[in-house]
Amino acid sequence: MTNTQRSEYLLNAAQDLRLNTAIEANPPVQVTYELRPTITGKTKVITNQTGATLFAVGDKDFYVVGAVLSYVKDVTATNTHFRITSTVESDTVNILHLTGTILTVESKEISVCIPMPGLKIDRNTSIILNADNTTANFVARATVFGYFLSK
Repeated sequence: MTNTQRSEYLLNAAQDLRLNTAIEANPPVQVTYELRPTITGKTKVITNQTGATLFAVGDKDFYVVGAVLSYVKDVTATNTHFRITSTVESDTVNILHLTGTILTVESKEISVCIPMPGLKIDRNTSIILNADNTTANFVARATVFGYFLSK
C-alpha cells in the first residue's frame, strides 16, 4: 500500500467516523479499520543453479522483503558476477550483486533486508539468479523472501 493509498484510506475512515448528533446508535457502535494489507502467502525461494529462474511472479502483487546471495568458486573461475535480478517499474534491477576475484579460491555471501512494504516486482515477470563467468568451477545460491497481497 503506497503512502497516497494509505492517506486516502485514512481520510475515508475519518469521514465514516463522523457522528450525526441527531442520531445516536443504541447500543453504541465502534468502527474499526485494518490499516495493514492482508498477506496471503509468504514465499521463500532457494536455488543453486546458474541462470535459473528463482520465482515466476504471476498476475498478483509480489513484494520482496529480503534476499541472500552467495557463491563458492575455485581458482579457475574468472570474471565472475553473480546477481539476483528482476523487473521493477518496467526496468531490470539488481536486487543483489556479487563480484568474484580473478584466479582466487573464495566464497562470499551478501544479504539485504528491505523495509515493509518491500520492493514491488512487476506482475508476470520473474526473479532470476544470473551467474556470468569466463571459466568457472563454482556454485551460486540465492534465497529470496517475499509475500503476495490479497485484494
